[in-house]
Amino acid sequence: MAAVLSACGGGSVNFEVIDPGTTIAGSASTTTSSTVKDSSPIAGIDPCKLATKDEAAEALGASVADPSVSSQGDSLECTFVSTDVAKVGDEVSILVTPAAIFDLAADDTDSSTYVYEKVEGIGDAALAQHLKVQLGEGTAGDVLIVKVGDVAVHISVVSQTMGHGEAIQSEKKLAAKAIERLKP
Repeated sequence: MAAVLSACGGGSVNFEVIDPGTTIAGSASTTTSSTVKDSSPIAGIDPCKLATKDEAAEALGASVADPSVSSQGDSLECTFVSTDVAKVGDEVSILVTPAAIFDLAADDTDSSTYVYEKVEGIGDAALAQHLKVQLGEGTAGDVLIVKVGDVAVHISVVSQTMGHGEAIQSEKKLAAKAIERLKP
């Protein structure tokens, strides 16, 4: 299934949703075409293999559905959505991009949208990205971005009930496991 999304400024972005459980670009099971080029540093990485369903559920504090995978440009994303009625809309997202995306964020000191905070002790470098304007008490908009070699892993625990400190701790735990799984 494919969709076209409108972006600010009237442009559009092609977005492909891939069936859950499908592996991306060159992994051992069924391969699905994506927009990721073979020469990309993320080619062959399945973002849904960087965290298990149980790990995502633990991070979110709720049961989660089987993951869905999507690709956009030179990125791949795995999303685990809460199946808990009390946590509708909560999710864990793992996005894999080339490290150049991390470098752009690290250099973005004048963003009108985000605030970046260095996080020590994870990967080659890490940043916590926060929206300047938070709606309510939830953590929508917080993302831990970890650079590992020529890849960046963006982990987001979105919860309506979890505070920032709790969310970043969950993201750090998921990041540590993802980094181990990225090693050859």
